[in-house]
Amino acid sequence: MKKRPAVSIIEIVLAVGIMVVGLAAALLLLTIVEQGMSATIAEAQASFYAEEGIQATISIADRSWSVLTVGAHGLAVQGSPQEWVFSGTSDTSNGMTRVVTVSSVDSDTMKVDVTVTWNPAPNRTAAIQEQVLLTDWAFI
Repeated sequence: MKKRPAVSIIEIVLAVGIMVVGLAAALLLLTIVEQGMSATIAEAQASFYAEEGIQATISIADRSWSVLTVGAHGLAVQGSPQEWVFSGTSDTSNGMTRVVTVSSVDSDTMKVDVTVTWNPAPNRTAAIQEQVLLTDWAFI
């Protein structure tokens, strides 16, 4: 009978060590991918929230140009039928804070900046901003 060489304890420890390093690297990669996906989802939600702010402000201006006052505003839905209105200086949803800032360009044009901020990680703040110019077509 032919003798096979035995596997030494050093080979076993080395194989287990290589496997542990490979699994740790795979786990680290999965963690990094998950954090990247979470950041991408949060940025998409913030972009949607900012665009909603733009559309809500357009709705307010279309209803009554005089309500479109200069300053920082939050948004809320009120009334029956439900309509967008300015409320406070900011509004918050799902951990994101939105500020609609209206400034006058001239007597018939307003600039609307919508800034959304959120905290993707402790001690870190992210922001996204959208902008539009609105014109009072009734006086042109």
